[in-house]
Amino acid sequence: MRFSMLPISLPSRAFERWGTNSAVCPSRMCSWSHWTKKKKPRRRRLGRLNSPPTQRHRRRQKNRQRKRSLPTPLSWKNPRQKPPHHPLNPKLQRPLQTMTQSHHRKAEAYNRPFFDMNTKNSLLSTFGVLALLLTSCGGGSSPASTTDAQALGQGLKSDELAHPAWSANATIYEVNVRQHTPEGTFNAFAEDLPRLKELGVDILWLMPIHPIGEVNRKGGENKNNYMVQPGSSSMGSPYSVQDYYKINPDFGTEADLRALTEAAHALDMKVILDWVANHTAFDSEWTESHLEYFLLDEAGNLQPPSGTDWWDVTQLDWENGRESGLYDAMADALEYWVREFGIDGYRCDVAEKVPTDFWEKARRQLEEVNPEVFMLAEAEVPDHHDRAFDMSYGWEMHHIMNQVGRGEWSVDSLIQAVPRQTERFGADAYRMMFVTNHDENAWNGTIEERLGANGDAMAVLSGTLMGMPLVYSGQEAGMTKRLRFFEKDTVQWGDYAKTDLYQTIYALNHENQALWNGTHGGQPKFYAIDSEVAMAWKRAAGTNEVVVAVNLGDEDAAMALNLDDSYAAAWGGLAPSTEVLVPAHTAAVWTRNRAE
Repeated sequence: MRFSMLPISLPSRAFERWGTNSAVCPSRMCSWSHWTKKKKPRRRRLGRLNSPPTQRHRRRQKNRQRKRSLPTPLSWKNPRQKPPHHPLNPKLQRPLQTMTQSHHRKAEAYNRPFFDMNTKNSLLSTFGVLALLLTSCGGGSSPASTTDAQALGQGLKSDELAHPAWSANATIYEVNVRQHTPEGTFNAFAEDLPRLKELGVDILWLMPIHPIGEVNRKGGENKNNYMVQPGSSSMGSPYSVQDYYKINPDFGTEADLRALTEAAHALDMKVILDWVANHTAFDSEWTESHLEYFLLDEAGNLQPPSGTDWWDVTQLDWENGRESGLYDAMADALEYWVREFGIDGYRCDVAEKVPTDFWEKARRQLEEVNPEVFMLAEAEVPDHHDRAFDMSYGWEMHHIMNQVGRGEWSVDSLIQAVPRQTERFGADAYRMMFVTNHDENAWNGTIEERLGANGDAMAVLSGTLMGMPLVYSGQEAGMTKRLRFFEKDTVQWGDYAKTDLYQTIYALNHENQALWNGTHGGQPKFYAIDSEVAMAWKRAAGTNEVVVAVNLGDEDAAMALNLDDSYAAAWGGLAPSTEVLVPAHTAAVWTRNRAE
């Protein structure tokens, strides 16, 4: 195994990189003001410090603390406590449950787990939710007049990035290759392409297809027992990438992937790959051949990303990525799959942890091969939309939808969030809307667990309110179980119970310009509905109009929508009228095309 080849102590080339004086501050707990004020430093646990930290020390210290604060040259705080883990010596590890249980208990109050596989949500979305609490704590009163978000955010997005023409009314489907079929292979999944085409899928997002690392592999019956024991059959996390240029043999061969891509293209569907650029497996090819790409700890060892429990991966050093060659190496790997396999773009994992200028460089390089490449960021960073990404996660909207769907927040929370999103990101930034995905299903629960009786209504809301709708493997089957993340756990398709629902949502997005992405479509104007649980809006573009009404309450809701006979019922089966009675826990949609 390559595990034996991993460095346990700092190699000579690492000394050349960090400098032989890197040991002057082994604890990284010194106060910079001690040196600027020429005071004798206090004694620390690891001993007295004999010389001031270097500039590189300051940069690395900043990287270790960026989750907590923005340090200044005159104000340094102790870095957060290191986790009870030694990535290269399992004998030094303590049981992980003792650390994670309290974290998960704290996280339950926020309805999200503590920095584990589902931590992928950008911290920006958390700040957005806090801002929402400050602005909407007054309760559930509805707006006195309609809200027009179209006027907000115009021109905020750079003209440098042009979305692919085919993406204007595109829909997206996340493929869990491992769990989608009993075989868990490309070839088996390819047989399902005609059904997905009929469902209305335009973009197939394949979860990571690369070989999975073996060192520190996660798994086990207990989801908190992350470290695999000897003899375990765990398949590990697909986000622990061993080699960016190879394919997980469990999925098939290079020829199988080419055949899948060609078959999808023949059905006019695009294929994008899930790309993990922030970290690699501990036994990745690069940990042996390019140690200079990685962020090492004080002892010269590889380390997991700071502030996470992602014990199966080690952090790449993006701060020094230009000098080390990491920028070029990662961009070349991205280009390889576009050039050699006809891949149409990428979904980029925890994109905010990688410098934006790298993503901009990579985008330019990919466009030289495919001018219509499509890029999705798992992040909520407005600057990403300037030149790097076409679409980003609607994390803030998703979390608000969870709260509203459970009846914990008023629908006003959503009404106020829409113009805020447009103002932050610009009207032409594509946003991905979803009620579930691989993280949500595995770690936060099924749609039924999180939304109860409002699951279908929230699916209609997420597919028509704004952005591009996502469906995850098994969602159209009405999946009622959490798929295991580290082991084989095939989707139970049954009779595809929710196919009509998601087929209709996709069709609405295809056929109605009002629901198209970015500035191709229209922004929602909300009706003044005096309710904490019911809401309605209209979107219009060109001659096309779409009206949506959603009732999340336990009783029927009467809404004055003033719909005449020119509107046609598209979902919900309710005839248009001046006042519409929407049943509890349902949604209704009407469309019309006005005469020129």
